Amino acid sequence: MAISSKQTATVLHWWNSKLPRVLLIIALAIQFILTGFLVWISFGSTMQFIGFSERFTIHQAVPTFAFILGVLGLALLAIAVTPLLRRAPRRIVCAALLIYVFVAQMIWIVSLSSTDYGYNDSRSLMAVADGLNHVVDNPSSHEQALWFAPDACTRKDPMTYCRNGVPSSNRYLHHYPFQSGPALWFMLIFRIFGANNVLGIQFANAVFGVLLVACLWYLTSQFVQGSKATATLTLLIVGFFPLVCISAFVYTNMVGFALVLAGICVILRSLSVHQAWGSAGLMCVGFIICAMGLMFKSTYVIVLFAACIAIILAALVSTRYWQIPVSLGFGAVAYKLSSLLPLAYVERVTGYTYGKGMPMSSWIMLGLQVNPKYPDRAGWWTGLALHTSDAAHGDYAKQQELIQQWLTTRVGQMKANPHEALEFFNLKLMSEWSDPTFESFYYSGLGHSASDLTGSVAGLVQTRAGSPMFAYLNAFQSLVYVAAFIGVIALVYRLLRRSSHRSFSSLDSFDSLDHEQQQVTQQQSMQQQVTQLIVNDIFITTTLSAGFIGGFLCYVLWEAKSVYALPFFILLLPVAAYGLSTLTNLAEHGVRHLLSRNTTVSK
Repeated sequence: MAISSKQTATVLHWWNSKLPRVLLIIALAIQFILTGFLVWISFGSTMQFIGFSERFTIHQAVPTFAFILGVLGLALLAIAVTPLLRRAPRRIVCAALLIYVFVAQMIWIVSLSSTDYGYNDSRSLMAVADGLNHVVDNPSSHEQALWFAPDACTRKDPMTYCRNGVPSSNRYLHHYPFQSGPALWFMLIFRIFGANNVLGIQFANAVFGVLLVACLWYLTSQFVQGSKATATLTLLIVGFFPLVCISAFVYTNMVGFALVLAGICVILRSLSVHQAWGSAGLMCVGFIICAMGLMFKSTYVIVLFAACIAIILAALVSTRYWQIPVSLGFGAVAYKLSSLLPLAYVERVTGYTYGKGMPMSSWIMLGLQVNPKYPDRAGWWTGLALHTSDAAHGDYAKQQELIQQWLTTRVGQMKANPHEALEFFNLKLMSEWSDPTFESFYYSGLGHSASDLTGSVAGLVQTRAGSPMFAYLNAFQSLVYVAAFIGVIALVYRLLRRSSHRSFSSLDSFDSLDHEQQQVTQQQSMQQQVTQLIVNDIFITTTLSAGFIGGFLCYVLWEAKSVYALPFFILLLPVAAYGLSTLTNLAEHGVRHLLSRNTTVSK
């Protein structure tokens, strides 16, 4: 039976207007469940590190009255201050926020005055970077044999870096070839600031911390009614101290995440370019920036994948279907190049081939193992993956075989004892998501400090359970979870209510446009304006929601660390800002209604 053109048009209209909205509501429903779970565990548990080690204790108890009062107090404070920030010019508020973030990070870094750093991965990367610089500066010598030979640390007089308790660069890169990108970043920093300059890496982190906050601000501002949410986002960022303190972590987490978010902001901008070639070109630039971020932290491919899903839904709404294959192609190329190029360069410079390293399933094995000495550390790092690699003599296929055998046995144990499995995952998720510091203080204290960590700096780095700072951070974390939970409800309500372009364009739907943008859009058709608002809103909401869901589900199985959860907690901040902004709107409406009622009664 032939299908008429009218029937085809009806199907396409449903596809464009209904399917993206349905899929987004499903994603938000999943996020609703996950954020509800985070609210539950944050109110019933907290996590505290023991000294400067990755040992910790998890405290489970009924929330105290003081804790609940603290969460309510912070929420009321945000609701009270947000209207004041809304009255200030947005550009001034944004500039003040970026200046605050940069200055606060610099004060923290300078106060620590780290002269070296004790984290094993950081030390290994510094050794590789130092060796690469030596090889590049002395290409005619035999530096490769000295720094990167398989027996570099087994000789009678090994290189100095081999005596610091870290493996040789050759062994390290054989285990972790994907660390070539971070090693190249350290190499660049050392060429600018000098060899093994810890402060140089931390200063660079501070710069990219500002970029990260700028990206969060931009994404939030492009929400429908986003200009109101940016005021609340400002308060959340100012109050979230771990975002400032994590810049002291001598690693590439901050750099990689900021670049991925910057690339996503460029991709968002490309969706509003009307010319196809201009849109595709800007989208390509965005994916290139994302690829640079993945070079420095490959696990953020989760966020890139979320952005690709968001482009698909946005393209269905805008009927610019060509964006779907183009974005998927750009995304695949970006991911592939981010892993191939750094390793290819390192192998060319050193003259050695490092292979595939350890299978990705190694980190799932770590994520499902239990450390008998520390039962609370469910799924945290042990030497199990390295022992498996050594048992297979580095053979990739053999490693996969051994890991598969281990996983089969472990899954069988969980099936045989579901209560033990449930307790395992409960402890693991609490250790990842109920740490209010997200290891920011722990990693800040791993280096030797020129100031010997005295005074107020020591008080912050060595924050203990029961201290005012820890109580504040604990309440703040729970507030974000609650606000994000409310934000998801508000987003679902808005999607269900605004089922058409016309209804979507009402109720301050142009709040996300600056005055200058409003003047430009007045020259365009109403249909184009509303469509673009919907496209932006769907892209941002999907990216944030799918990115958070992907990160949460990944670390259910992956090796656990609360610092790994930090980027995905950060993705909750715009949603939490939207939730608190919604509460502020309701409070303002209630106050106006009460005042008008009192005025009517008095008359």
